[in-house]
Amino acid sequence: MAHFTLCQKPWNCLAHNLDDIRHRLCRKLTHEWFRVRADLEDEWFAKTKDQSIMDKRSGKFEKDHFYGFCSRSGAKGYIKMGKPPVM
Repeated sequence: MAHFTLCQKPWNCLAHNLDDIRHRLCRKLTHEWFRVRADLEDEWFAKTKDQSIMDKRSGKFEKDHFYGFCSRSGAKGYIKMGKPPVM
């Protein structure tokens, strides 16, 4: 379990690119958070084939880190999750 107070919320799309221990830790934590979101949405897509789920990964800001869920740095760059599909 992790608490994001030090790193700020993942949906702030902060890159944490500085080379110090806090930024390295925060970069790993936020990357994991976005990986879990991607895994969840992959599961939704596999069950529903609803392309709108995958279309939310259109962000180009540090795509390898944020899995396409951020279009720019800051909360306004976060691409929100849709509602879970009815299965």
